Amino acid sequence: MHMKNHAQGPEPCRTPQESTLTVQPNSTGCMRQLIRVS
Repeated sequence: MHMKNHAQGPEPCRTPQESTLTVQPNSTGCMRQLIRVS
């Protein structure tokens, strides 16, 4: 159940398998941000 979704909020720490997925450490946990690298 792994689908590409827009960053809606804090998500559990995961290993970024996609180049567009970057996991950034946050005070409340890890936040997944979708960054488009052109």
